[in-house]
Amino acid sequence: LGFQATYPVNEFVNTTCYVVTNPTDGSGVLSPSVRLDLTRTLSITLAAFLPWGEQTVNGLPQSEYGGSGPSLFLQLGLYF
Repeated sequence: LGFQATYPVNEFVNTTCYVVTNPTDGSGVLSPSVRLDLTRTLSITLAAFLPWGEQTVNGLPQSEYGGSGPSLFLQLGLYF
């Protein structure tokens, strides 16, 4: 089950937040992000991935997303 919301702060900054969940085990991932359009041909995107749910026990997954750790994503986009 998923949900996404996007809000354009201005013509150069866009924010997005999405949530993906597994209703059967109660786990999921929250991912807020921001995109900065520095020029018409250059952008930077920064996103976080924040999972929740039961952790892995003895190497066996207890939920779909709970065994993952939080992470950051940084992307530089060049357009020609």
